[in-house]
Amino acid sequence: MRVTIGQINTTNGDYSGNTERILRAIEKGRQDTSDLVVLPEVAVQGYMSFDWFLDRDVVARSLEPLEKIIQATEGITAVVGTVRPTGETEGRKLYNSAAIIRDKRLVGFADKTLLPEYDVFDDPRYFQSARERRLFELDGARLGVAVCEDLWNDKTFWRERLYANDPADELIEMGASVLISINASPFNKGKMGQRCSMVSHRARAAGLPIVFVNLVGGNDGIIFDGASIVADCEGDIIMQAPPFEEFFGTVDLDCGVRDERCLPGDDTETVREALVLGIRDYAQKNRFKQALLGLSGGIDSAVVATLACEALGSENVLAVMMPSKYSSRGSIDDSVELGRRLGMKTIEHPISEAFDALTEELQLKQPQRGGESLAAENLQSRLRGNILMTISNAEGRLLLSTGNKSELALGYCTLYGDTN
Repeated sequence: MRVTIGQINTTNGDYSGNTERILRAIEKGRQDTSDLVVLPEVAVQGYMSFDWFLDRDVVARSLEPLEKIIQATEGITAVVGTVRPTGETEGRKLYNSAAIIRDKRLVGFADKTLLPEYDVFDDPRYFQSARERRLFELDGARLGVAVCEDLWNDKTFWRERLYANDPADELIEMGASVLISINASPFNKGKMGQRCSMVSHRARAAGLPIVFVNLVGGNDGIIFDGASIVADCEGDIIMQAPPFEEFFGTVDLDCGVRDERCLPGDDTETVREALVLGIRDYAQKNRFKQALLGLSGGIDSAVVATLACEALGSENVLAVMMPSKYSSRGSIDDSVELGRRLGMKTIEHPISEAFDALTEELQLKQPQRGGESLAAENLQSRLRGNILMTISNAEGRLLLSTGNKSELALGYCTLYGDTN
């Protein structure tokens, strides 16, 4: 069997744009004379679209985009992630599904059974769990289709499991000869290697090929890294898609040629690529062409500036220096030098006059050392936040925060200041 994977970058709610990407994958499969094209989880609507999935019109019209996709499948089979109405008056109104389409005909759906409710996931809020599983015939092969979490509960791989049942194991026991797994699996450090191990283990243990297709792209605060994989019946990885980019690729499941690029995803370079993708996609999908940030001369803002310049182009990033009477000359000089090296525009807006005026108006003691006047110290951060948000509003720029997660976790930040 020849399979084409469509590792696409979807935008939540962009039916037409997502559909065009799906059609490109199907066309790639046709050009490569593939038997099967596989797309990620909820490829039509975009994952995760949160409470948009509770809208009655969205539920009622959720299958309309499939019509165009169905018409594009002449002579080929496609597995496409979508949501679909349950048709029930009680319970959740949608299934998280894979549509199996063949030769301009909708063959059926494979619905998601295991609904995660941890980390960034809240599937039980939106989706009904599948009631049954089925196989799909394709030229003598029997396809078992598992939607994301349904492949992630192998009792022989995981030391601890969240669910009692294993839908993928049920498909194997039903006689599946190929497992198709469509996913929206977010990026975490080391997760690429974990996926490779999991898929390879399951394929080797079951003695059948597994096609694991993952979503790519930044959607709101979630980054999907792609890095789709295909394993043969020996458990060897015969295709490793690149991370953090769209990818259309074709492989014969019996090719017997190992792909040695199976990625661990636990190095600093991989984290950098994830952050760049997240910034770029958040800006583009929210129609921002330019960004700004406050540049202090410290390491946090320098890292954010560097990532932003790579993601958006240095010509589209504005760095604002906002020194007070407590700022060192070195911090300003370092900021200017960083801007020069990155090719990024820097401007200076001192806050000293505004700070003096407000401390006098509010009768605040100006601190001589740290900890003397928390209100006055936080006022400096809030003045800087005001300047940055005003520039953002005036120029239509995306404001990038420069705090780090340790500060946020410990509360070492200023509400309405550097938390902007």
